Amino acid sequence: MKRSRIAAGWLLATLALMGSSLAHATQVTLVGDASVSVARPSTNLGSLANLYVGNGNTAFLQYDLSTLPPGTTAAQIAHATLTLFVNRINTPGTVTLSTVGSAWSESTVNFNNQPSLAGTVTTFTPGASGIYVSFDVTSVVQGWVSNPASNFGFELTSGSANVLFDSKENDETGHPGLLDITITSQGATGATGATGSTGLIGSTGAIGATGSTGLVGSTGATGVTGSTGLVGSTGATGATGGTGLTGGTGATGATGGTGLTGATGATGGTGLTGATGATGGTGLTGSTGATGATGGTGLTGGTGATGATGGTGLTGSTGATGATGLTGATGATGLTGGTGATGATGGTGLTGATGATGLTGGTGATGATGGTGLTGATGATGLTGGTGATGATGGTGLTGGTGATGATGATGTIGSVVSYTAGNSYAAGQVVFCTSGGGCPTAQQGSSYIAAQAATGAQDPSNSTFWHQIAAAGANGTNGAAGATGATGPTGPTGTGGGSSATGFATVSTFSNGFVSEANNTTYYSNPSVISFQSAATAQTFGTGSFAFMLAPTACTTKAFSFAASNYYGTASDTITIGVVQNGTTILSGTVTTNGNLQTYSTNTAVTITAGDKISVTFKESNLNAYDAFTVSLVCQ
Repeated sequence: MKRSRIAAGWLLATLALMGSSLAHATQVTLVGDASVSVARPSTNLGSLANLYVGNGNTAFLQYDLSTLPPGTTAAQIAHATLTLFVNRINTPGTVTLSTVGSAWSESTVNFNNQPSLAGTVTTFTPGASGIYVSFDVTSVVQGWVSNPASNFGFELTSGSANVLFDSKENDETGHPGLLDITITSQGATGATGATGSTGLIGSTGAIGATGSTGLVGSTGATGVTGSTGLVGSTGATGATGGTGLTGGTGATGATGGTGLTGATGATGGTGLTGATGATGGTGLTGSTGATGATGGTGLTGGTGATGATGGTGLTGSTGATGATGLTGATGATGLTGGTGATGATGGTGLTGATGATGLTGGTGATGATGGTGLTGATGATGLTGGTGATGATGGTGLTGGTGATGATGATGTIGSVVSYTAGNSYAAGQVVFCTSGGGCPTAQQGSSYIAAQAATGAQDPSNSTFWHQIAAAGANGTNGAAGATGATGPTGPTGTGGGSSATGFATVSTFSNGFVSEANNTTYYSNPSVISFQSAATAQTFGTGSFAFMLAPTACTTKAFSFAASNYYGTASDTITIGVVQNGTTILSGTVTTNGNLQTYSTNTAVTITAGDKISVTFKESNLNAYDAFTVSLVCQ
């Protein structure tokens, strides 16, 4: 299945003029999208770049309908389409789209507090990664408009598939879910009066298809002068037909996206890395450097606490006491004689009764010093003083000499690089580059691989047993510059008087090639308002089903037919023919050739359409592998 992308920049408003009715499309705001996982039941995953569905994961999306015109009723919701972008398919299978039955918030929802399920909308099986899938959710949106309190958004679940869709936080592929709503409003016909002033021209849209139709980009719908008064300020009361709907500048088409992404050029790669050379031997260990000078002595630690006082030494034995001499009468104090020689110390006499204190006699000679008493027991050791501060580190020793450099390993080599072609056989060591047209699986395209062993056509580069990746695909290039603004469409004809109103319809739709079983140079039919070719088996014959045509709602004359074709993925040449068929006969047709660029076609050919005619859009191309995106518009008034 080929990869396809809808050119989101070409999503324009659908205009249907019936009586004094006005139909236009608007995209409402995606206010929340998040996944919940049974593997992480209490974790909020609202900020992830993808919505995970299946394998224990459920995704939720919620849209704000308050941007619809005030007073919009369910009966005025003509059509609603939900479009999602399939980022990756890990496991194919069926996905169920349902409505949510209770409130939730992107920033707080998790598996444990997830909202209840309301009812199934549809089931589908994504066909490939990198494509859009769309669903008709008209009845769901009508129900939300009738009962706004019931709008809790959509839920995506699967019991068999494992699929990733883009979320609004995705800044790589950047395709958030879109809810496009077509509104038909009906106003009462005013009294006939003078022709109203010409409606204001809508703001010029970006990247519109060049041409007089003005349906390209965000250019406002072509104002019908007079009674219809599209987009213009309301003219003086009544005059021609119903008062034009007051609105600011016409239904603004969705902003055209920045120009379609140019084809990614092959990333000029850094050359393939050669095999790593053998590691050189370790160099000889250098001799040990001289010992650094000894650091200075550390600061002296504080004095330790004083040790306990040692016990008193044993008292020496007391000498015999000498006899006490008689106390002589106290004589007058004589002159102090000279100090005599020190006599031997006499034994201590018996202590006599203490007499009256006599006059101080002269100092006797100093007795001989007594023998040293026995040494007392050693006192307990005092507490250890605190460690002194560490001395300064000695200088670093001299660095040893550098060992000899090991021998350089041999430079790796690689053979020639060829583009991979499905079905070919490759020898071990062959390097291939995966292009978009050589049969490589999508995930391997843009990368280079080397054959680990001989590989036949049955072993493509997705088989890691036979192939090893040596260079990953480069990042996508930046978006191309915005295309030139299309010329403003011509002013519509003045409405007729007498109470009559202009009638007609307008359609615009987008699609991409590569639908199921498509074949080159084969014509396919589709409804112009919602282009979908279903499959080749059911779209090759005019009038085979309601998907292949629409019934003209009123009689009218074609005023403009245009289309744009963008060959956005590579530079493959493709010749495309798109036309309009009335009751099986081609009435309008154009052919362009793309080659990695954008091509447009437009015509103002007038063809009469009768109410009830079967109208189809036809499509044929010469190269279905060119990966094109298309926008087709038709105006009949």
